[in-house]
Amino acid sequence: MSDGLIAITGGTGFIGQHLVRRLAEQGRNIRLLVRNSKAGAELCTRENVDYVRGDIENNRSLDLLMEDAETVLHLASRNFAVTRAEFARTNRTGTQNVVKAAQAAGVRQFVYLSSLAAREPDLSGYAASKARAEDDLRRLCADRGPSWVIVRPPAVYGPGDRATLPMLQALNSPIALLPGRAEARFSLIYVEDLVDAIVGVIGDAAVSGKTIELDDGTPGGYDWPSLARMAGEVRGKTVRPIFLPRSVMTAAAGAVEFGARVTQSTPMIARGKVRELYHINWVCENTELQKSGAWQPKTKFAEGFRKTVSWYKDAGWI
Repeated sequence: MSDGLIAITGGTGFIGQHLVRRLAEQGRNIRLLVRNSKAGAELCTRENVDYVRGDIENNRSLDLLMEDAETVLHLASRNFAVTRAEFARTNRTGTQNVVKAAQAAGVRQFVYLSSLAAREPDLSGYAASKARAEDDLRRLCADRGPSWVIVRPPAVYGPGDRATLPMLQALNSPIALLPGRAEARFSLIYVEDLVDAIVGVIGDAAVSGKTIELDDGTPGGYDWPSLARMAGEVRGKTVRPIFLPRSVMTAAAGAVEFGARVTQSTPMIARGKVRELYHINWVCENTELQKSGAWQPKTKFAEGFRKTVSWYKDAGWI
């Protein structure tokens, strides 16, 4: 493992906060890119953690972020938007900006946190922007470097996550209203396991030039009925899954999109996200890191669900 400076984008997000905390506890030297000083001050409670104010559309702040950095962990992402152009501006153009700044600074390694959604770019603006950003990273680094690795997690859950809160909240109820198909299968990963994997690839030459999918080690992934059964076992009560028709979710998402356009806000559900939710197969396939033994997940869904719901309750979220 390298001891050089680590530059991080997206450090104030759900995954980013867990990652920053882990690296700080290990005594690693970290510099974060943050949008406001308050967020930076909250994360920079240790002398080995510093921050630069700005965003991935600001080249000057990226230059300051990269100064003397050895590794870049690029986590910043737009997960919700109305238009494909909004997704592309952050997820694709923003990633290009980060890569070019890293190249100019002579960064040795670039770790890109992508998404399993990149496997299906036709489903949504989000998926397309992640797939194109991966392509751009490979192209830009082909001749000039730095060495790169793409990490594609499936749905990530754990303490502090608002995106999966509705799903876990539903599974914590006697009747779970679920936006999906009973026969669909998908992989999951607990946030601390994902953090373990990201930390593990820092400075690892064996992963250079690879695109890695990560999951919790459950062969074939999960389906909704099995999650409901496991959630019921944790609660000590039966959880009955009820599947919302795709047409209902699509109509609701369309209404949310319209409202977001009128109010110029960010929708938490859109029609592209509905297409992702009703896709039949989100099972990780290229789990090379796990198969090699370089990293192993520790938390299956039943344990992760228990920990996460307990955190939600303590935080007053449910």
